[in-house]
Amino acid sequence: MKIRVKLRKDKFSARRGGGSKVLDIYCKRCNNMIMIYQKDGHGRLERCYMDRIIYPSGYQSLEELICNDCEAVVGEPMVFKKHGENRPAFNMIQNAFRKKASTHVEIR
Repeated sequence: MKIRVKLRKDKFSARRGGGSKVLDIYCKRCNNMIMIYQKDGHGRLERCYMDRIIYPSGYQSLEELICNDCEAVVGEPMVFKKHGENRPAFNMIQNAFRKKASTHVEIR
């Protein structure tokens, strides 16, 4: 599966240093792929913003981020309000997921 995407470049990515990368996020318990995510800036992955989730689409409501296979909770819903932002996101549980550079995305 290859998904063609254009990386988002907006005021949020500029605020975080401008560099972006695409990550595959997996459940640490069962190794199921949970999402493909555009990470802006450097540093560890603490939050996944709804508008940066590439695949699967459909994360509109703020419910817990749960693995579809083993039902482990991977992220808690939150609204990020620093710097005048008001962005729905998942606060990622650090020992519940693993990430790696995506091989499922073709950047255009």
